[in-house]
Amino acid sequence: MKIGIDCRLHYYNRAGIGRYIQNLIRELPQCALGDEIVLLQSRREGGPIAQGPSLQCRKVVTPAHHSWERWLFGLEVAAKGIDVLHSPDHVAPRQHGWQSVVTIQDLAFLAHPEAYRADSLHYYTQVFRTLASASHVIAISDFTRDEVLNRVSIAPDKVKTIRLAADPRFGPRPDDECRRVREKLEVPETYFLVVGTIEERKNLVQLLAAYALLPRSDRPHLVFAGGSGFHADRVLEAVQAHRLEDWVRFLGFVDEADLPMLYSGARALLFPSRYEGFGLPILEAMACGCPVLASNRGSMAEVAGDAAILVDPNEAEAMAEGMRQIPERGPLRQELIAKGRARVKQFSWRTAAEQTLAIYREAAASH
Repeated sequence: MKIGIDCRLHYYNRAGIGRYIQNLIRELPQCALGDEIVLLQSRREGGPIAQGPSLQCRKVVTPAHHSWERWLFGLEVAAKGIDVLHSPDHVAPRQHGWQSVVTIQDLAFLAHPEAYRADSLHYYTQVFRTLASASHVIAISDFTRDEVLNRVSIAPDKVKTIRLAADPRFGPRPDDECRRVREKLEVPETYFLVVGTIEERKNLVQLLAAYALLPRSDRPHLVFAGGSGFHADRVLEAVQAHRLEDWVRFLGFVDEADLPMLYSGARALLFPSRYEGFGLPILEAMACGCPVLASNRGSMAEVAGDAAILVDPNEAEAMAEGMRQIPERGPLRQELIAKGRARVKQFSWRTAAEQTLAIYREAAASH
């Protein structure tokens, strides 16, 4: 079987979907013995994004999210002789003889259209055509699977859940390594951490309102690690409105090598989003021994289980109370850390790769 994987977003988006691609292509060759895997990568990549005896890296010209990619990228794929094409970002090109497998990360563009630019909304509406023609659909959580089945007319047995996992590099780091990264990034010694794109959809305006309720005499600083997204200006305006300029630090996009130290040194990860397809920072933090406060909605509750403090993302006081519950030390903190480490072990990229390969095989068999 000749498997093609659309890896173009590996170049454009190293977080989110880029990380999904990175972990999948690391594990797949260990499972797909005897199969040929063609990684269709952006021409802008400096070199092969992965290496192995069963892997081929082929550069393609069509950029990700190009307005004509359905046809242009489809023609490029057709020239590779692919049996099954995996599209990890919702939208697949027009088929030319292969079977299509598509991953749905979330349907946030339907649930929260106000959080998207008009061009992004237009692009993602292609998901309906993609789902109609795809052989198999992968959802990254049961919540996302339910969203697909509730919002799109599609046969339930066509959509399977394959959960993500924390990258193996995430784990507890020694104090001296944490201190080195804090000093490099100019992060205060005691801080809450928020990881993800700075955008309104992440419920960061409400988080700032909750944080402002904490007494100044006994609150850690608030550190954001993530690039600016749509309506990031509203988050900055909320900082000013609550007079938190001296308490909040925006790091921008953080090098992935530094993230384990940021997690390890934090009082807690705060993840108050109203809508996520999965919520990978929850597992990354738990893997590093960092307690987690997360939204009790959708996939966040599914991923965190009983290993986090779950709060109503619409209630600032509830979020503030959750922050107060997480001490710098003590039995509750140790309990959250222990539960988090146990929770992380229930998710595995090797398992995800094996389940994904099984779907490729089903798709190829149905051709």
